[in-house]
Amino acid sequence: MYPEQPGVCTVIRCTAPSLPNSRHCAEHANIRKNRGAVKPCAKFGCPATVHPSDGRFCPNHRHLEKKIAKQRYEDKRNDETWMLYQKPAWKKFREWFLTQNVRCQLIEDGKQCTNLATVVHHLKAVRVHPELMRVAGNCVGLCSAHHDHRPGEDENDARQFAPTKEGIWGDAA
Repeated sequence: MYPEQPGVCTVIRCTAPSLPNSRHCAEHANIRKNRGAVKPCAKFGCPATVHPSDGRFCPNHRHLEKKIAKQRYEDKRNDETWMLYQKPAWKKFREWFLTQNVRCQLIEDGKQCTNLATVVHHLKAVRVHPELMRVAGNCVGLCSAHHDHRPGEDENDARQFAPTKEGIWGDAA
């Protein structure tokens, strides 16, 4: 982190003198008071600061945000696993599965979580086992707080889950 200098604004990359009885210059004191913390522009070497609600880049570099987002989308479109999640068959299975397993199935301290399940988590990663994507026995319903975006379970993972209610899944897609 940057060392604080007495009499200088504490916002990263700002060298303006701070106001009396404040740690910030006039520009940043007003921003912090009205809108919260500011961050430096994500473009390396840019001295501008940005409020998080305005994105990651200053107005001079905002075009980079769209460019990066477009590249991420293109990367996803070329990802076969991501494309499996866009198919109607998966969407129907997901909806059916979450009606069968309404509560989060994670067991913590011997008790099942009471939150609603909003995510279908695969015990064996779809990237490794795509054939198990719509197999109820390979899935558990988790709340968003307990789904940490792991690509399938690690064999050394000690998490416990309540049994999956499999019901009857008619794969009519």
